Order: sequence, then C-alpha cells, then structure tokens
Amino acid sequence: FIYHSTDGGLNWTSEVFPQSDYIYTIWGYDPTSIFAGGEGGALFYYHDPLSGWENRPPGVKNDVRSLFGPDGALLHASGSDGLVMHIGSPHSDWIVRSPPMCKGTLYGLWGRGSRDIFTVGAGGIVFHLQ
Repeated sequence: FIYHSTDGGLNWTSEVFPQSDYIYTIWGYDPTSIFAGGEGGALFYYHDPLSGWENRPPGVKNDVRSLFGPDGALLHASGSDGLVMHIGSPHSDWIVRSPPMCKGTLYGLWGRGSRDIFTVGAGGIVFHLQ
C-alpha cells in the first residue's frame, strides 16, 4: 500500500500499489510524473490519480535502488549488479548503460542536470556519466 496525507499527516488514506515485495526508491519531478523502483527490476509510473500506478518494467531483473531526473528530460536509475539505465519519456524503452567493470550495487544518484550524473555504490565506487 501507499499511504497518502493531504493535511500534513493528521489523516492518512491508503492506495493500492502494484505488486512488488520491496520498493527502495521514489522520484518525481511534478505531481503527475512519479516513478518508484524496487526489487527484481520493479518500476512503476504514476501520472493520473484516476488510473493510479502503472507497471513499467525495464526488462532487467536487477534491483532498482535509486532514481534521479532533475528536469523531466531524462530519468536515470541505478541498482544491483552495477545497473545504470535511463529513459527519455515515461512510455519509451529503458536504455541500459551499465559500466562493465561494476558488479556491486549502486545505491545513489545525483547530478547537476539530466546529462551530468554521478552514481555511487558498494566499496566506495563512483561513476560519472555525461
């Protein structure tokens, strides 16, 4: 479930969420463009309160641990086994760009824009994508 409050946390309502054992990360660049990622390549997209969450699997089985898309132009994802990928629009295909030398989990993403991204992971590894 997803729990939602519109009054600063005084009252909560639940919302049905697509099946996934674990959701690790969530990112949104406006109220109708939100992604959530999790275990086994789980990725979900929220764009319309009437239709709720939509399953948007990336075609990989890696855990998705981090999402980042500062301006809505590109959304980046990182995760287990060195997963690095991006998507240009919510209904396009994910493009995988995993560094071949990385086999550990990448836990975080941050950038100065959608085409200047850093991802960090296990063992102190840092990748910079431009």
